[in-house]
Amino acid sequence: MTASHPIPLFGCRHDVLGHALKAIGILRAISACAALEDRDPDAEGWWSLDDAAFMIRSSRYPDAASLVKFFAEKYQPTPIIAAWNKSGGVTNKIEVAILCLSGDVSQFRADHEAMLEASGLKKTKKLSKVGALKFALSDAAHLDDLKKQATVAGLVCSYKEKRTRGKVTTEVTIASTVEPLERFRREQSVPLAELGFSVTKNLSNDGQLKFSTNSSNRSNVERLIADFNASLSDGSRDAGSDGNTKSQTSNGPLYAEISAKESGTDGTLPKIERMSMDPVLLRCLALAREWVNELQTQGALRNDSINILAQYRDNLPTQVTEAFDAISICHLIRRNDNPLFVNRGQQGRTDVFRMNWEHFIEFRNAPDVFTQSSLFGERITTGHTGSVKGKGTPFFPDVIKSYNQGLDWVTEDLPFCPLDYLLAVEGAFAMRGSVSKSLGARSQAYAAFPFVFEGPESMTDDQGDVTGLGASLWFPIWTRPATFGELHSFILDSQARLPKKDCRFSSDFIRAIRSQGVDAGFTAFQEFRFKMKGARIPWAVTGQFVTCSTTTSASLLNEFLAPVDASGFLNQFRFRTPREVKRDRKPDLHPYRAPILEAIETAAVEPSSTKIIDVLSKLATLNTQLAQSKALREKVSGGRVTFVPPLRCDDWSSALQDLQVDPEFEIAWALASICGHEKQPDGTSSQVEPFLGSLIPLRRLGEKWVLPEMPDPPSPQAVWTGIDLARDLSSVLARRVLDSAKDFRPAIVGTCTAQLTSILRFLQGELDDRRIARLVEALSLIDWRYSAAHTVVNKSFSDEEVDWDSVPIAYAAARSLIEVACEKRRTEAAEIEDRSGPRTKVQRTVALLSRQEPRLAALATTDALRRLAIVGVPNPYGEESRREKPKLSGRDVVLVDGSLGIDVDLARRLAAAVLIPLDRRDRWSLFRSITLPQNNR
Repeated sequence: MTASHPIPLFGCRHDVLGHALKAIGILRAISACAALEDRDPDAEGWWSLDDAAFMIRSSRYPDAASLVKFFAEKYQPTPIIAAWNKSGGVTNKIEVAILCLSGDVSQFRADHEAMLEASGLKKTKKLSKVGALKFALSDAAHLDDLKKQATVAGLVCSYKEKRTRGKVTTEVTIASTVEPLERFRREQSVPLAELGFSVTKNLSNDGQLKFSTNSSNRSNVERLIADFNASLSDGSRDAGSDGNTKSQTSNGPLYAEISAKESGTDGTLPKIERMSMDPVLLRCLALAREWVNELQTQGALRNDSINILAQYRDNLPTQVTEAFDAISICHLIRRNDNPLFVNRGQQGRTDVFRMNWEHFIEFRNAPDVFTQSSLFGERITTGHTGSVKGKGTPFFPDVIKSYNQGLDWVTEDLPFCPLDYLLAVEGAFAMRGSVSKSLGARSQAYAAFPFVFEGPESMTDDQGDVTGLGASLWFPIWTRPATFGELHSFILDSQARLPKKDCRFSSDFIRAIRSQGVDAGFTAFQEFRFKMKGARIPWAVTGQFVTCSTTTSASLLNEFLAPVDASGFLNQFRFRTPREVKRDRKPDLHPYRAPILEAIETAAVEPSSTKIIDVLSKLATLNTQLAQSKALREKVSGGRVTFVPPLRCDDWSSALQDLQVDPEFEIAWALASICGHEKQPDGTSSQVEPFLGSLIPLRRLGEKWVLPEMPDPPSPQAVWTGIDLARDLSSVLARRVLDSAKDFRPAIVGTCTAQLTSILRFLQGELDDRRIARLVEALSLIDWRYSAAHTVVNKSFSDEEVDWDSVPIAYAAARSLIEVACEKRRTEAAEIEDRSGPRTKVQRTVALLSRQEPRLAALATTDALRRLAIVGVPNPYGEESRREKPKLSGRDVVLVDGSLGIDVDLARRLAAAVLIPLDRRDRWSLFRSITLPQNNR
């Protein structure tokens, strides 16, 4: 196979997190993870979605055999070491023994040699390792003299009886006094505890203070002893030259013997250190051991952590800084850690970096076998299944799946290749971008994962406690050949942004790539969501596959959500962990906005009219709750809140065109478009709010809705309950007509209208009232003052289209009076004249209709016909008839008696139907229903 023929890697799939990361890792490894003479920076890779494989093409490694040989013999993992973690061999264990030098045992032996030999000391006896003189007492008569002389020399003479094979002997020990050591133990209990010494532990039998600690603490031990010695007022002595290894930082009675702990040589990194010839790795390990104490002392999550990490980063080799940037963000952000690199192992206590090197050691045991398995999906032969604990966490969670069947735990040991893990880590390192954005969209100076966002769901651990918001990672898909350098540049330059806003949630990201696209050359994105499942380890779940395409609906969705983004409405409902809730005494409000984020994400993926309406509906629900609940407003920000602003969009007909044939949507559309604040002939504006002000107690103030503060009461026009649509619309009609009594026309004119056939179906109870109510609440968020007029595209109109004999006389009379009252006047003078005249006033008719009683509805009908007979209605009988008689009035308007057949159901829905704005082309059917036919000769 030549370089012109790509190698398909069926061990990589775009819809498996570990495999998707592994694909980038393979391209990165060939280009950068080997000696200079073994790299191929011109190697190309791309996705073949039809074959479910990642394609590799390399002139240096043109076939499968040479590719396997590269990974088996030449691959060198990125030498990144988590210097803030002491596990795995970043630091070695040391044994510390602190002794006291208050007297010189060697000098005492020389001065009292005769007495000691007479007491049983042999000339060949040497001092013990701790500088004590130990021997079996042969003559008890000398014991008192030994104690006396030892005290004079500043030493302690102790003895104990030992029984050996039935024989009792007395063992004498002459050593330095332990009083300074006991004092040291008491006064330095806190720093000793930090070093690893148990405060409840006594001195050893030979008068020493012993404990184990990390090798990075050697200087701390020495400094602690030196400071104590310097604080003593009785002077100090030099350490005796007895052959022991002593650490003497200043003259004094205490000194430390420090030796390496043999078990530390079996750590993960010491093994790597012995087997690796990579100078960069050895340099990184040396730096890690040099800086681990500083990083641990300062604390990775404290205010100075950024400066410390920056200094450590400056000392790293240039080949490692990219990988360091990829993981450092985990130690700069308190919550929402990047799911690829868990924060200090907090999720499941898994140290990803130590595990990386453990997998490398395992890989080196059978590199050919593991490479074949990882790249080409071949089954691992028996004997090479691997023994690393934790396996694929968190990239391959399925291989460590476990569950409890009631009797015991069942673990599914699925086949797993350690090279999979290594390459997934390499791919994760490459996912760092240049955008200053962390997982929670909080700007930081270092790592940036441009395709990781917060999801709407919350993460819970195995105890059910909320630990954070679920993460959503979007893996880029490209289908044209690209080198790692090109891919790296793509990732660095990729910025998913909405106008004036960084993408924070996964729904924002989908909106950005669907409405604007990503300019980096990616064709699609595969989502992976991170949740908690049975453990505190993030569990990767495959999500949606979204292509980078631009559609009209997606652009309109973005346009109508722009005011919501700019207002910060959703930002008010911030997420708080249980710890933050307890500390700040403020609740977690994220559950309020989660349904909205989910609806936005669904609509962004499939921007249909139904999905867009669902977004509006959920926004309206939360907006209403915020306006009506004082308790919720206080939870948000002490009562100072932001409501959904008027949503401006120039072409809602295009965004919602699929629903225009729906009569329920048509009626809701017409109702929601009823405008307010209409300008009056004298230059003032009406005090009646747009239709949203009839639903919730808000007032329109410029480009936003506000809830007036006391003593200014909220809008009294809000009479909507959301329980009974007919009752609600009747109340809205009465209230709006009453509040606009001084206006030149009633405030019930809509930008959009409904057809008479749809209104008659509503009047007869054939439509879904609950759905209409939900649609009204949703569509009322739109700023109808600026939207284009609704154009009905599913019906052609003519004078004979509707059977006017089927129109109820009660509805025809009341709505005809509304039409005449709302008709625009031609001149300002005419407007003023009609405004002062009583003939077209509709308050009495509306007041009777809104009571929803048959008898009062009949009176309202009679009253409406009487008023129409006075003011007249436009002639509906053709152009020729209108030229002879433009208006019909007087006897041309029908008269009815009090025996109108209005039943209870019609009376209950009549006022609601009258409120719905009617298409002007349907007015002729109404006017024919209440007038006598005209002679058209």
